[in-house]
Amino acid sequence: KVTELPKSKDKYKVTKHDFGKGKSGAEVVLYVVENGGHTWPGRAAPTLLGPSTNNIIANELMWDFFRRYTRE
Repeated sequence: KVTELPKSKDKYKVTKHDFGKGKSGAEVVLYVVENGGHTWPGRAAPTLLGPSTNNIIANELMWDFFRRYTRE
């Protein structure tokens, strides 16, 4: 399932690619930032690394994913 996320103040298009449950229930989700740089989404970056988007915040996306699981 491919979903285009709403744009925020910047001009970068972000799409979420959700591949659903894989073997053993593993999730695969990919976020694509078109024309973004080699940066961490949601954080300011030095200009030499290219542009960064605030349409998504990588730290929050990762936390939303990992907090659903426990370590055994």
